Amino acid sequence: MAALPNARHEQFAQRLVAGDTTDRAYQCAGFKAHRGNAARLSANESIKARVAELQQMQVRKVHEFAAINVREQMHKLIGIVDDARAAGDLTTAMKGQMFIMKMFGFEDMPTLTHEMLGERGLQKSVPAQSGGQDEPRNVLQFSRVHQELDRLIAARTIEHDPQKN
Repeated sequence: MAALPNARHEQFAQRLVAGDTTDRAYQCAGFKAHRGNAARLSANESIKARVAELQQMQVRKVHEFAAINVREQMHKLIGIVDDARAAGDLTTAMKGQMFIMKMFGFEDMPTLTHEMLGERGLQKSVPAQSGGQDEPRNVLQFSRVHQELDRLIAARTIEHDPQKN
């Protein structure tokens, strides 16, 4: 829907979307103060449709900004983690990875190891303490977690197409 043909009606709708009261929007649109007429105009179907359209446009803008901002911040964080790993600061890198995982809803590292790595995790033998056979255990590999996080981030990236409603 394009702008309303009546300029004062369009201004009234825009003021309502901006948060003005019905009476204030009515006056700002160039009408004389009259509470009854303001209420009647706000109940007009074309005004209600235009207000809904303008509100939807605002929601799309906020959604787009938020999606871009989250994506940008996540890429910065991944860059920091990569830099820490390249510098040999594995403690900081692992804390960064854990923070990223927490942002995606993974808080329990043993669960994460088994859910994400499963059989792909590196199996190492741990000497048995009671003299029996060596026991295999999953070892959380930093590079595998990083690859899995890259896969998860790609799958959860919010895309916004302004052509879609």
